[in-house]
Amino acid sequence: MTPTTEPPTTAPPTTEPPTTRRWLLAGLAAAAVVVVAGLALFQPWKLWIDETVDEAAPVAAATPVPSTAVTPTTALPGTTVVAAPAPDTTVTPAPAPVPSAAEPPGTTAAAPATTPPPTPSTSSAPTAPPPTPAPTAAPEAPAPQAPPPVEPAPTAFRSKAHGTSGTVRLITLDDGSRVLRIEDLDTDNGPDLKLVLSTDADGYRSDGAVNLGTLKGNKGSQNYEIPADVDLTTLRSVVVWCKRFDVDFGVAALPGA
Repeated sequence: MTPTTEPPTTAPPTTEPPTTRRWLLAGLAAAAVVVVAGLALFQPWKLWIDETVDEAAPVAAATPVPSTAVTPTTALPGTTVVAAPAPDTTVTPAPAPVPSAAEPPGTTAAAPATTPPPTPSTSSAPTAPPPTPAPTAAPEAPAPQAPPPVEPAPTAFRSKAHGTSGTVRLITLDDGSRVLRIEDLDTDNGPDLKLVLSTDADGYRSDGAVNLGTLKGNKGSQNYEIPADVDLTTLRSVVVWCKRFDVDFGVAALPGA
């Protein structure tokens, strides 16, 4: 008796329900959105990218010196000396004597006494007095200059949430404007870093803080202009502050505070 063999049976293919596939695609799209938002928010690539700035220190403008030129002397009007004409010194000879009819012949008539002509005076005509020089204008004395302001001693950064080093200078220029200069800064890079003047000596505090702008670079030397209406007597520190996460990277005492 020959055994009978049954044909192999194959399981029917299984298909995922359409609803499950839609949920899977929606989850992948949501994950992609989260990743993109996280990259834009945290900017992790900045941890490996340094931004170096090398600005020169501001130089005070030279103060102009007033001119001390002396006005040349001018003669007074109407004082020109006119030379007097030389007197005529020619002597006219006396006429020869004519013999008188009453005189006997052979006698010579005596020459009449002649009076010598007056000798003309050789003194020159009176001359006008020499011109009196005009008074010379005295040179203007230079205006007294105020002594240059004394720059307070620089201060150094100390690390907070990130390692930070460098020095801070407060420079006052001749026109009275003030510049906060950061020299040899070295800190980590990060998103939305600001340089802030704070009323707290230990870090950023929003009450009364002055934002000097976005940090130009996490390395190097850089200048920041302080607005004229800022009262530095109320401020205590200079802070490298991450606005996005409210984190202090480094802090230094405000020079002169």
